[in-house]
Amino acid sequence: MNKLYFIIFYNKNMKKIMILNLLISTLYSQIIWGPEKRINPDSIFPMHPRAAVWKDTIHVVFYKSGGTPSEYDIIYMRSTDKGETWEGPINLTINDPDDAVLPWITCWGKKVHVVYQCGYGDSVMYIRSLDGGNNWEVPKKLIKPAGLPKIVCIKDTIFVISPAPGFNNKFYFLRSFNGGDTWVTEIIDSVYYGKPRLGLNKNFLHIIFEQVDTKTEVYYRRSPDLGNTWEGPFLISPLDNWSSVLPSLAVSDSNVYILWMEGMYCSFGAWFNVNLRKSNDNGNNFSDRQILSNLCRSFENDIYARDSIVVIVYTDERHNPGQSDFEIYWRASYDYGNTWTDEERLSFITGNSMW
Repeated sequence: MNKLYFIIFYNKNMKKIMILNLLISTLYSQIIWGPEKRINPDSIFPMHPRAAVWKDTIHVVFYKSGGTPSEYDIIYMRSTDKGETWEGPINLTINDPDDAVLPWITCWGKKVHVVYQCGYGDSVMYIRSLDGGNNWEVPKKLIKPAGLPKIVCIKDTIFVISPAPGFNNKFYFLRSFNGGDTWVTEIIDSVYYGKPRLGLNKNFLHIIFEQVDTKTEVYYRRSPDLGNTWEGPFLISPLDNWSSVLPSLAVSDSNVYILWMEGMYCSFGAWFNVNLRKSNDNGNNFSDRQILSNLCRSFENDIYARDSIVVIVYTDERHNPGQSDFEIYWRASYDYGNTWTDEERLSFITGNSMW
């Protein structure tokens, strides 16, 4: 049996969204990467691509810069054959005169859910498709003022988080138990600052975020009952002389993986190294930190987990230091993040490859 995963990234210089297919053979746990493939047309300048997968179907959203009716709009594309061919682009906000940016996407079966920010934190908007991306409903305003939303779902249970305005140590937490028909909104107290990420596993809901103490650190909260009660916040990154930023999260079964960037021992002007802590008991206990890159040239990152396989990807400028000319690197673990393959470069196209 084969499972398909992928990486979506943006090549800034060439204004391209690229996809890398990843085929994992569960018999041999062998990862094979396909070639880079461009999916967006020349007429669209793409930003901030995000994706969700259901079986052979890949759903991708991003926002475009320029054009009408507004300067920024949310664009949707779809592949129903594991990324071999692509349909679209479809402008999801063509009838909205306001700027629409920073989308996030999740799906379950034929139901596809997208949230995005309208204007400069004016509101969080929600749009869905009930037939696998063929048709889309009219966007719905979830909360105002707010921005930077994230979304996850299991079946018809959907969760959205968004920072409350003013950096007032709170975030909005929205739940729908009927596939997005109706929503319940709460304000959750936290030592919250920014860049939240969500993970969901059965009844456990996991949140990570940045918070500014003397330095920026990564914190973790969890709910064992789908958001009715909350535990934490718990400090994940070490309290030291270096800021910990850009956290990402993956959840598989009872395993929780938290990745972040930290500039420990990095000289002025350098970037960060990739750090990881993991839990095998739904966040009750976390392992010691693992440092998975050590050249101080890494920047953005993400992580994916399925069964015993964990894949991390990150941008790195080691080939042209100091020029912000990034390429995509990756590492894999086949034993729940205990041991890792060597670093390997994935992007080879001309220009700056970013998330």
